[in-house]
Amino acid sequence: MKVSQTAVGQVLADQTGRTLYAFTKDKDKPAACDADCVAVWPVMAGKAAAGDGVTASLLGEAKESDSLTQVTYKGWPLYYYVGDSVPGDVNGTGIDTAWFPLSPDGSLLKTQP
Repeated sequence: MKVSQTAVGQVLADQTGRTLYAFTKDKDKPAACDADCVAVWPVMAGKAAAGDGVTASLLGEAKESDSLTQVTYKGWPLYYYVGDSVPGDVNGTGIDTAWFPLSPDGSLLKTQP
């Protein structure tokens, strides 16, 4: 993971620059995003390493099933948004007043692009 500059400020992103989001219903508990939700908000699965600007101690994992481990940051399970087409897009910001990119300190960025 790394930090990427976007229209809403600095956000957490994967190694390619794709913005990562948090779902407000997920804080510090198993992911609340069901199968229909995951079709629009795919999980960041596997293991992540801290790149520039990312605090390694805030990285974690949430076991969602026997076959899926979701990456977390400061307790937030991380997701992508299918409506983001290029690195740096933040088109998912504020959808349903529940989806927001995360800042490098792990707080929700609620500024609209």
